[in-house]
Amino acid sequence: MLSEELQELNAKQLIARANYKKGQLHGEKIGEKKGEKKGEKKGITNMSSLINWLFSQNRDEDVKKVASDPEYLDKLFAEYHAANKED
Repeated sequence: MLSEELQELNAKQLIARANYKKGQLHGEKIGEKKGEKKGEKKGITNMSSLINWLFSQNRDEDVKKVASDPEYLDKLFAEYHAANKED
């Protein structure tokens, strides 16, 4: 009788752990999706700010170049951030 109770308890614990893990994974997926959306919004905002700054500096050609050159984009972001630190 005690053995059956222990087996039932172990089975319930295993089910509880499985449900917990399933819930944890679901929560992580939700968090990842929220983080991705937040990062995407921040990236769009940053890019928009950079483009507006470039236009304000009459650097239209640079706007075209960053669209196709990720390394140049990184360089201009660094330049933009340095210029805006001084403000």
